[in-house]
Amino acid sequence: MSTPNDRGLSRAERQRMPLALDIAVEIAKHNGVCIRPVVLRWLDTHTGLTEDVNVPCGATMDAKCPSCARRNRYLRMAQCREGWHLEAEPATTPDEPNEEQRWLVEFCADMQAQRDAVEKAGDDTTDLDAILAGLDAEITAAGMRGNLLGRTTATRNRSTRRRQDAPDLPRKGEPRRD
Repeated sequence: MSTPNDRGLSRAERQRMPLALDIAVEIAKHNGVCIRPVVLRWLDTHTGLTEDVNVPCGATMDAKCPSCARRNRYLRMAQCREGWHLEAEPATTPDEPNEEQRWLVEFCADMQAQRDAVEKAGDDTTDLDAILAGLDAEITAAGMRGNLLGRTTATRNRSTRRRQDAPDLPRKGEPRRD
């Protein structure tokens, strides 16, 4: 038999020969194997050896990867059968506050006003800060979300300024200096 690269064959004869990739895809579909695997690199942290591992693509559409779509369909069917789906939408409206919760919030507001007055007078506020921290913990334990003190952790500031020790970037149209 002649090879596909044999120039003794006509173009029509070479075109009739099946592509090896198409045959591999058909065999993979027949055996239920993913036809578009994602190659991940696995690193053994003890020995430092790396290995390439094929992971199924996880497609949910039959047109992309029939075996992964079938596997995902059976998984969703099993999840529905086991009751993973919700019968109704969950309630998102918060419950009405009870008397203890209202009292805690009012007491915390009074203590915060007291602390602000002491701070304005220039006195020490460490005792009141400790009381407010304890009240905040009690508010959380009473079944309320959030805190009354506002954000207690500083927001992250990320700088976009270029480091001084880094070399200058090349300008547009300027030749590279290596």
